[in-house]
Amino acid sequence: MIKWIIFDIDGTLIETAMSNMIGLRNAIKKFYNKEYELEDLRKYMGIPGDEALKDIGVKEEEIPKVWRYWEEEVDKYRHYNYVFNGVKEMLNKLNKKYSLAIVTSKTQNQLRSDFTEEGLLKYFKIWICKEDTLSHKPNPEPLLKALEKANVDVNKAIYIGDAMVDYCAAKKINMKFGHCRFAEKFDDVGNDIIFNTPRDITNYFNV
Repeated sequence: MIKWIIFDIDGTLIETAMSNMIGLRNAIKKFYNKEYELEDLRKYMGIPGDEALKDIGVKEEEIPKVWRYWEEEVDKYRHYNYVFNGVKEMLNKLNKKYSLAIVTSKTQNQLRSDFTEEGLLKYFKIWICKEDTLSHKPNPEPLLKALEKANVDVNKAIYIGDAMVDYCAAKKINMKFGHCRFAEKFDDVGNDIIFNTPRDITNYFNV
């Protein structure tokens, strides 16, 4: 029996991909004068920012300044961010019967910035962010940390996310996984449990 529902954030509860992709594109253009199409940067949206920059080729010692500029640029484009329709109502219903948690690659500051503004953080008892673990998705360490803090067995929890890294992290510890398909674009992970709308989630959990 499921007691804890653990959510990813981006592409699952809120959409912030556009502001983040524009911010990343602008940062790389400013510091390295390299042009990227936005869609070429989408693959970096599910991992920590420093890992994304490292993969793009930013030198270790330059990551802090590039990342800082990236975040400043993201703030300029926050008007592109939005909560998926029906998510607040879904969380309100789930919260009455289940314990809710977050496992995200966002930093604590990013989480609070996105969620406090939208009034979503109040629904969650636990949130695991980038600073809380050494390894990150697709490594299952963040999920294991959430289970530890919740003091719950893996078979009594489910992870809901949109990306392949979410799916892989859950499957490595045999955690039940729900594939969220609210966003216009999502990874094809070949999962059995699929949620196309927030109502699908409330129906699945009978709330």
